[in-house]
Amino acid sequence: MTAGQRAESVDPVLGRKPVHLLRHMMRRSRGTVVLALLLALASAAFALTVPYVVSSMVEAVGAGRTPVRQGAELALLVISGAVTSGWSAYLLGRVGEFGAADIRKMMVRRILAMRPADVRARGAGDLVARTTADAQQLRSVSDVAVTAMPVSAVMVSASLVLMGLLDWVLLLVVVATFAVAGLAIRVFLSGMRRSGRARQQAVGSLAERLTTVLAALPVIKAYRAEERVSEPIFEQVDAVARNAVACDRAQAFISPLAGVAQQIAIIGVLAIGGARVSSGRLSPAHYVAFLMYLFQIINPLMTVASGFGRIQLGLSSVGRILEVLRARAERPGPAAEPAVPAGAPALEFRAVSARYQDAEPVLRRMDLKVPARGVTALVGVSGAGKTTVLNLAERFLDPYAGTVSLHGTDVDRWPLAALRGRIAYVDQACTMLDATIRENAVLGCAAAPDDAAVFDALRRVGLADAIAALPQGLDTRLGGGGDLSGGQRQRLALVRALLSDADVLLLDEPSSQLDGLNEERLLSLLDEAARDRAVVVVAHRLSTIRDSAQIVYLEDGSALDAGTHSELLARCAGYRALVRSQSGGVLDQDRDAVVAASSAV
Repeated sequence: MTAGQRAESVDPVLGRKPVHLLRHMMRRSRGTVVLALLLALASAAFALTVPYVVSSMVEAVGAGRTPVRQGAELALLVISGAVTSGWSAYLLGRVGEFGAADIRKMMVRRILAMRPADVRARGAGDLVARTTADAQQLRSVSDVAVTAMPVSAVMVSASLVLMGLLDWVLLLVVVATFAVAGLAIRVFLSGMRRSGRARQQAVGSLAERLTTVLAALPVIKAYRAEERVSEPIFEQVDAVARNAVACDRAQAFISPLAGVAQQIAIIGVLAIGGARVSSGRLSPAHYVAFLMYLFQIINPLMTVASGFGRIQLGLSSVGRILEVLRARAERPGPAAEPAVPAGAPALEFRAVSARYQDAEPVLRRMDLKVPARGVTALVGVSGAGKTTVLNLAERFLDPYAGTVSLHGTDVDRWPLAALRGRIAYVDQACTMLDATIRENAVLGCAAAPDDAAVFDALRRVGLADAIAALPQGLDTRLGGGGDLSGGQRQRLALVRALLSDADVLLLDEPSSQLDGLNEERLLSLLDEAARDRAVVVVAHRLSTIRDSAQIVYLEDGSALDAGTHSELLARCAGYRALVRSQSGGVLDQDRDAVVAASSAV
């Protein structure tokens, strides 16, 4: 099955709509959400009761009575409303933060489950922005969508009903005024989601560009290119600002429009209500209660209006978050690990063709066989496909034609964890985690070895004394102030591979930063490891691989020839040219071997 035919892995819990993501945020704290909603409704109920108590106070004063009971009731309602509202807001904020944390964890898991090629295509900086800024934007709408807007809607609806019971004529004035304002506000809301998404995309592009620049900072400084690389970043900063201003422009008119509607409604109620009181159609007490309800619904109406704006901005982030959560993950493979037949090669490529994204093929119908023991070296000019071979073995990349097998079984039929447990990988950059030396060294071990075993491996690569001399030894944290040189990091990466339980070692340019002494140590370690493991080495330095049991010469995505160093010198023109390009002395040293091999042929 090719990569394009594999079904996209989607978490069924998330569904296909933004509301499903919001619901997923709240799933772990449903009880708390219900309690927060009940407290918010209780606060609204207290607020709705206040105008009636005030109306009762007005009637008592008008009748010449002292409103002691009404005053006590009013104080109790106000205090209770404040307490329940504050407690509800705290609970909902807590739920929102932990809900956003759950979404971030899901995003991190999905990103780590993606193929490295897909992560590179999306951009590390953009993925970081989605995990941080977009998740925070989603959290900012959770309280609005879950309680603030529903409770405000309930409060507005209840207030309008009670206002209608007091005087339906004044209610028509209020409803007509706010209905016109609502139509105007809707016009501004329609573009907020589009500009909000554009802003978040611009933030992701800015994060991606800045991440790339910071990774290359020493080179930028060395070539005095600070100003040159700043210009594209400034363009992204301006793009973020322009899209943010577009959002702010739309959002800025929502509150003023609601305020204008409020003023018109108040003026209309005061004018018409005063006339109705004068005519005796509306009692002063009811008129006061109506005014209080009118003033009381202003804040809920503003919450509803601004809440729609925040939800539009939040929805722009929801789409970007769902793109990550729905991204294709690596296939876990079957549950059972296949049996390893006796005599099977460690790796075998049969007519394999591969490419990155939609680019030109990197490998073209490659055939390659790596014995279960011994050192196999992959050589060729840059771009021949050597690193791609390693990526295919690790299933970092899938072929679009042909099959790749590990120990006689197609890699697709291996459980992914078991497949990678069989293989130890040292990449060209000798990548280290932001962790201690010990944690980096034992990264590939199923059961972490003790410090003595770690130091023994460090000693074998000539790194033990340097690590022991550090103030914190194995507990020294890499990155930041404490770090290792390029050659030391390369040797530590080799330690990580040697300490693993893998029976196949993949080494990509393992000697590129080693001096002559440490290269000799490397060759000795490779010979030792090759006694019971398959070792695949990609190298440009022929001194590293000339004694390999098998050297495979790659050119233009194909394995043109395979054999020992002497055999390839005798029959492979491309390999001979590669050797000559590095050192004419090497050919002189091998002249007798070439003659002997040629005679044998």
